[in-house]
Amino acid sequence: GTIPGEIGSLEKLEVMNLSENLFIGELPQTLNTMKNLRTLSIDSFTRNTAGLSGPLLAFGQAPSLRELFLGSNSLTGTIPQGLFFGASDKDDVFKIGLRSNQLTGAVPEALSRFSHVDVDITDNMIESVPQSICEMKNWMEG
Repeated sequence: GTIPGEIGSLEKLEVMNLSENLFIGELPQTLNTMKNLRTLSIDSFTRNTAGLSGPLLAFGQAPSLRELFLGSNSLTGTIPQGLFFGASDKDDVFKIGLRSNQLTGAVPEALSRFSHVDVDITDNMIESVPQSICEMKNWMEG
């Protein structure tokens, strides 16, 4: 089934792990506004279904989010320029797992505003990585 939009009303939730289920449809917009959410994991590595589809949310109004794992779904479009835009501390470690989706375009140069990022975009259709990202010394654990 789909993830209901009402899930965003869980205002105090810090960790949401819905991985290895049979979710379909788009990510509800309400996930974008969960102020205390630090970790969101909805991977589907062992499932033979398409999983979640549609665009990746920017999570720009989720200031606490530091870990995002949405691997082996069917997310489409580009990685948003404003991904984690609302993050309160740019020096925290950010973990982004988007492996095995259908994402296209470039890795957003705006991500270079973060000091420490571990990102896995393996098995997508990404076309380029900006030079500024290649020069990040503390990314991918140094």
